[in-house]
Amino acid sequence: MKSNLDHIPEGSGRPVNTKTVTIAVLLLSIATILLCVFFLHQGSGRLEAAPSGKVFCDRMVWQEFGKRGSQITIWKQRGYDVFFFETGMTIDADGSPHAYHPSNIGIDDNENGKDEQGNWVGIVLANKKPYIQNSTDPAPGYYVSATSLYDMTKRRTDPRRYVDSEKIPYIALPRQVMHPDGRCQRDAKACLGDITIVRNIENGRYAFAILADQAPSSGIGEGSIALATALGIDPDARIGGAKEGIQYLIFPGTGDEKPKSIEQINDMGKKILERWGGMGKLDACFADQS
Repeated sequence: MKSNLDHIPEGSGRPVNTKTVTIAVLLLSIATILLCVFFLHQGSGRLEAAPSGKVFCDRMVWQEFGKRGSQITIWKQRGYDVFFFETGMTIDADGSPHAYHPSNIGIDDNENGKDEQGNWVGIVLANKKPYIQNSTDPAPGYYVSATSLYDMTKRRTDPRRYVDSEKIPYIALPRQVMHPDGRCQRDAKACLGDITIVRNIENGRYAFAILADQAPSSGIGEGSIALATALGIDPDARIGGAKEGIQYLIFPGTGDEKPKSIEQINDMGKKILERWGGMGKLDACFADQS
């Protein structure tokens, strides 16, 4: 029978414990792995994200819109030409053939077709007078109501030239967040024809819309009759709308300054939203906006 001393290497003062060596090697390997993970974590912004599945929106304040004390914060997502805000909705009837009438029996009050100085802005003029639709137009006897976005292939006095508020979901934005008509650039500001998504947080309903009109510079948060209907909001242009709880997100540079059908708006909206990050990103951007 051989002695354990036969396995002692020459020059060693005590026997080698192979079990101890194995444990030491294992511990060293674990330490090396943990060290690598630590340095990777320090050098990668992606590894700083929360557990898998959570979506983040790195946002910043872009503008404070409105009068002091009642301002609406307009947010921008860092790294993207996307901006968003939450407010109410007033109903914009412009573009509807039934919007305004000489006897003020249209779906909107004639005063809403004028600017602060009393000049017509939502109605087409001919010889400085409101143009009235004839027997071949959609609503004979009514004024022709215009939108900032229009079909250039149709004559100026044709009601079909403009985006019909009763049929097309659209929003209107003030000049502070828009490029002037015909001078669109690809940056943070919006252009006529851009695609948007609007959501009613009270009932969770949302709809894609097109930017089709310019709103007064004194307010923000306007939507068409068709958009209000899609969101479950009272679409009455005279007394309807929503005081709060409406979220707007605009994708600048996604349009071509041309009107679109509702099918085209929905198709474009779905693709754009999916590329951007989907409803999860939308939720993240509007979360905790205090």
